[in-house]
Amino acid sequence: MNHCDIFQIGAHIGNSHNDPIFHTDLQDKSLVLIEPIPFLFDILKHNYSIKPTSKINFLNVGVKYYDLIQYLKSHGYNIVNEDENDTTVSLSSF
Repeated sequence: MNHCDIFQIGAHIGNSHNDPIFHTDLQDKSLVLIEPIPFLFDILKHNYSIKPTSKINFLNVGVKYYDLIQYLKSHGYNIVNEDENDTTVSLSSF
């Protein structure tokens, strides 16, 4: 079972004034950061390259609820809430 401490959809570039994750201590954290726009994704990866973290998984993909659930399941994440009418996704590892 994969573990993820922080899961952010629409991670943008990371190092911005309104990003609640980038400016926190991430040294012992495991992150999944999703950004669909290629040039922003490249900046995001560069910005996080200076952050000491345990593990970061970067995904350059757009997110559709059903596809996200299937992707997470296929990579070993345990999904707590699969209600397709709910716009949130709960992972048991949070």
